Amino acid sequence: MRHTPYVLIVLRVLLGPTIFWISQINVHSTWLALALIAAFLSDIFDGVIARRLKIVTPALRVADSRTDAWYFAWILITLWRTRRRLLQPYLLWIALEIGLQIFSYLFDYVKYRRITSLHAYSAKVWGLTLFLAIYTLLIYRRAFPWIDIAIGTGIISFVDGLAIKLLLPNWQHDVPSCFHAHRLRSSRSG
Repeated sequence: MRHTPYVLIVLRVLLGPTIFWISQINVHSTWLALALIAAFLSDIFDGVIARRLKIVTPALRVADSRTDAWYFAWILITLWRTRRRLLQPYLLWIALEIGLQIFSYLFDYVKYRRITSLHAYSAKVWGLTLFLAIYTLLIYRRAFPWIDIAIGTGIISFVDGLAIKLLLPNWQHDVPSCFHAHRLRSSRSG
């Protein structure tokens, strides 16, 4: 049971390229839907199970964050190959989101010498809206309204994450919001 969070992370690593492969062959969309749902649930339950088992470690949280980046890179490639026409009106916004993520990783490496693993509430909301946008794009072949919502929550998540990083002088994982980071900073300096 103690290995379950790691198994779920590895599952998500494998599901990224699997979703790309499924999207390229002529199979019923149910398989694609099941793979997307499995990836989404694995992202939720790796952390839930780790907290229940009291085995949350910085290494596990960083592995989860890196896996998210890997998985979403595969999803972006899949969407570009299969739903490019639907993405065209959003290219500038998608480029902005990618740029914000790259900036965030670079900021992490400059400030902390490693990527953060904040798992903030805003990031969880962004993850949910990303799932709904991806699901709608791949299964229903529609972009609106979820891609718009995902872009908005992505920007909010970036701002919240950057505020957390600016408030906290040292690397820390699992910071729920910039308000929590402010309280942490105030309690340490007071």
